Order: sequence, then C-alpha cells, then structure tokens
Amino acid sequence: VGPGELIAINYKEKKFYQSDELKKQLSERQDYSNWNEKTTQLDAILADKKILKPEESIDKIFYQIAKSFNLSLETLDLILDPMVKTGQEAIGSMGDDTPLSVLTERYRGLHSFFKQNFSQVTNPPIDSLREQVVMSLKTRLGNLGNIVEEDSEQCNLVLLESPVLLDNEIETLKEHLGEYTTEDKFQNEISLIQHITSASIACGGHAGDQTSMNTMIDHCIQNNVLFGPHPSYPDKKGFGRRNLTISRKSLMQSIEHQISEFMDISKGHDAEPTHIKLHGQLYNDCFSDRDLSELCLRALDAVCPNLALICQSNSQISHIAKRSGLNVIHEAFIDRKYQANGALMSRINADAVISSGEDQARQALSIVFKGEVMTQNSKHILIEADTLCIHGDNPDSISMAIQTKKILEENGCQIIGYEL
Repeated sequence: VGPGELIAINYKEKKFYQSDELKKQLSERQDYSNWNEKTTQLDAILADKKILKPEESIDKIFYQIAKSFNLSLETLDLILDPMVKTGQEAIGSMGDDTPLSVLTERYRGLHSFFKQNFSQVTNPPIDSLREQVVMSLKTRLGNLGNIVEEDSEQCNLVLLESPVLLDNEIETLKEHLGEYTTEDKFQNEISLIQHITSASIACGGHAGDQTSMNTMIDHCIQNNVLFGPHPSYPDKKGFGRRNLTISRKSLMQSIEHQISEFMDISKGHDAEPTHIKLHGQLYNDCFSDRDLSELCLRALDAVCPNLALICQSNSQISHIAKRSGLNVIHEAFIDRKYQANGALMSRINADAVISSGEDQARQALSIVFKGEVMTQNSKHILIEADTLCIHGDNPDSISMAIQTKKILEENGCQIIGYEL
C-alpha cells in the first residue's frame, strides 16, 4: 500500500478491494460535489471583500536573492545563521537537514547525500511540502459534529489553506464569522439607539462588520435616528485609540475602503447616511495635524462627498472642511476633559475620562448654555457644539444618555437631530 492508498476486504462478498476500486465506490456514495459547495474558502472571502494586503516589510532585494537560492526565512534563521556565527551544524528540526558540506568545515561522507531524511520517513505531518499526497495544512473551521455521519452540513464551514494567517486574513475571518462576542454588548448598543438623535457606526477599522453595520442601520431607521460611517485607523487590537505607524497611502486606502463598504451596505436600506465622523486617535490627530486632515478629507471627497462632517470646533479639519464648502457639524464631549487649546486630553492620562454622572451633567449644561468647558488646568475656554457625544462602548452609556437628556430638557433645552 503506497502513500494515500487503502485496501479493504468484504467478508460477506468474499471480495478484496484494491485502492482505486474502493475509492470509486466510496466517492459515489453521496453527491459530494454539491456538498462541497457549502464550504467557504478564506481566499474567496478575501477576494470578494477586496481586503487590503499588508505592506511589504522585508527588503525586496534581500527577498529576491534569498528566493533565488531557494532559502526561506526559517532556513536562514535556523540553519545558516548558527552555522555562520558559531561553525556548528543546525539542530533546528527533527530531521537530518543540516547544511550542505560545501558550507561547513566539518567533513560529511558522500553517502550522507543519498540517504532519506529522517523527517521524510517517519514524520510526514511535519513535512507537508514534500508529502502533499498524504497530508496538507488545510484547516477547517466549523461544527463538524459526528465525524462518522454522512451529512451535507458537515461541509458548512470555512476552509483555510493553512492555520497560519496574516493580520489581514484573521481580521477578515473575524468579520466573516461576526464581530460581537457577547449578547450583552450587542444589546447595549442597540438599546442606546433609542435614546439618541444620531449614531456614528463602526465600519471595520476599529470594530464592526457587515452584520453589525446592517443591524445598527436597521435600528437607526426604526427609531428615526440619523446615522453615518465611523472610520478609524485600521487597528482593531487597540480599538482605534492608539498611535499607529502607517503610510499615508495605506491610511487613505483603508479609510476609503471602510466608508465604501458602509455606503454599499446602506444602499440596501430605506434611508441614507447623513454624516461621517472619524474615530479615536485618528479623530484626535486631525485636531492639530493639517496634512492628515487634508488626507482624510480627500478620502471623504472620493467616496462620500455629500455627507456632513462631525468634528470638533477650532480643529484643523474643521477649518479646512469649511473652506472647501463641506457641511460641518461641531460636537463636544460630556465625558471627556479638555486641554487649553480645545483638544481632548489623551486617554493615557488617568483623569481624561469623566465618569461621574453629576460631572457629566454639569459639563453638558456648561456646553449647551454657556458655550464653554473647563480645561485640565481649571480654566474655561469657549467651545462650539451642535451635538453632544456619548461613547457607545461605555457600559453606562444608556443611563448617561437618559440622565443628560432629562437634565437638559428640565433646563429648557429641546433635543432634536442636527439640521443639514
């Protein structure tokens, strides 16, 4: 019996089955061709979503030279590197795959180049490249159920060519499988929609996927809440709230991709987006960075030129957007402290977030009726605001929205959506 072959004996029929005959009989038992159509390939998901590939971080010249000599990074690190530095043969594997004799001072007999490698003989699971007939690194994600049952639902899964995934592949997989990990988090954001007048919806940069975008848009429409995309730095690990090193070209592509996907999803609903708001660190950086603000506005102009921009007053992005004729809606935060120049205090400061309900209400009243906020050094600065922001990821966001609305209305303020 060779690699990948099998034999069988049917005692009742008194018949011996060779490999080809047995495989033919088994393969014709069910309509496996149609069953396989239920399996989703990760590569197909990537192609359909047009996910941006990560930037090349390896020096191209070095990569080309290494590839020309059929050397992988693993070969360089585990075999050549210790040999060059210490003159020792590598021990980076279970097999006999030490470097060629021409590269070492130690003698190796001619016979050593004709024997089979250890890993090829006894350990095919660790050598998928040389023994593709009997194994592969393909990984299936899904509920396989009872492995002895022949059921088409066994093929309803996602197929990966390898369990090792790049960052863009794992993010795509997470998006395909769904963003929300707890029902409480999901319901909290849905419930908050009932108490606000407009919502900025995450569109894949720091959070969000097709399911969450569709769901949030549906609930916004049901509750007559204005809505729009909420793009950010492509940083789900840091929820878009970290400084991120990224080329301007890649950032612009990411912003355009996030907004485009949101706009495409919104076309399937009965209402259109009315605004756009940047998220997290990207939002904060555009307060003072003129070049970054211009880049973001170019991205917005390319994919959603008719949407209003929600941003802070006295910011670079606000000044540039106004001069370009864009409709600008200024906002202020009731749960964040401000710097003397009007920018938000960084979240790395322990007291950057206002957690007390009374202090939040006090700041809301000051913004609405006095047009000012108190800074970190206890000075008051003027601030312009058409809308107040409440962060949906705050577990107390619903009570914060209810309390703020009640206090403002008790003081004679009418709560309505922004006017375009």
